[in-house]
Amino acid sequence: MMTESKNFVVGFFMGSLVGAAVALLWAPGSGEETRGQIKDISFDARDKAAELVNKAGEAISTARDKATDYVAPAVDAASQAVGGVKEKAASAVGGVKEKAVGAVGVASEFVHVRTEQVKAAAQPLVETVSTGISHARDAMTGKPESAKDNTTSTPETTATDGPTA
Repeated sequence: MMTESKNFVVGFFMGSLVGAAVALLWAPGSGEETRGQIKDISFDARDKAAELVNKAGEAISTARDKATDYVAPAVDAASQAVGGVKEKAASAVGGVKEKAVGAVGVASEFVHVRTEQVKAAAQPLVETVSTGISHARDAMTGKPESAKDNTTSTPETTATDGPTA
């Protein structure tokens, strides 16, 4: 914007000088008289150019002040809006984090309970398999059935102990 104003002032000044020079060169009069008129016109043109430069500077300063008056509140409003969004995002993230931690706790408890249930349900099966293995071993070693029923039997043949290594 400042470049456009400067270009306008320079163009106006140059146009004034060229116009004045052409007018003097075509006007009838003596050389001394024409030079005096050129001198006067050039001083007038210089003064007008200086006046235009001052007015342009004042206009630029006024425009800058008005722009600052309009931009500053907009910047403040944008900063406040961004701050509000940041606070809301942080709050939402905190809520999600709390829910996730709670869900992990519930899932952990569920897995623990189910593990205990599976262990409890599998215990009779483990005992049955252990008994079956003991009976199979007894059958392979040729021990009589009566030895299995004896309560003073060795640990290898006790149904509740299971196989020994």
